[in-house]
Amino acid sequence: MKKFFLITLLSLIFGSYLANAQITNFDTGRNSNQASLSSVFDNIQSGISAANVSRYSSYISEKSYFSLFNGVNGFFSVNQSLNLLKDFFNIYKPVSFKFDPLQGGKNPFATGTLVYENKGKRENALVFISLTAEGNGWYISQFSIK
Repeated sequence: MKKFFLITLLSLIFGSYLANAQITNFDTGRNSNQASLSSVFDNIQSGISAANVSRYSSYISEKSYFSLFNGVNGFFSVNQSLNLLKDFFNIYKPVSFKFDPLQGGKNPFATGTLVYENKGKRENALVFISLTAEGNGWYISQFSIK
């Protein structure tokens, strides 16, 4: 009888802990832990470095705002966003890119310096990317290159 009571008590405590952890994640709007947030920024960083938009295309939505120094500003469909980024990086070819330390919180963001080449000249630009939690994933809310 004591074993049954102990097992029941432990089940209730453990079940309550799991339910509380799920509620906490739901209430904060987060569905990912810090490690997966870092992997999102890692994918974006590697995609920008290699001018490979497909590495971070899954983080782009119709709610993503773009502001690029070539005059592109606004909200676009996912396909338009992918095409404008491909066109941008075909003209301004990345030489190197690395994010500075990430800023967490409810709306995480990162900045970094993009070294790119255009018409034989190397230049620098500041990249700013912020994320927002939507449904079951992180999405880019703002993508700026200035």
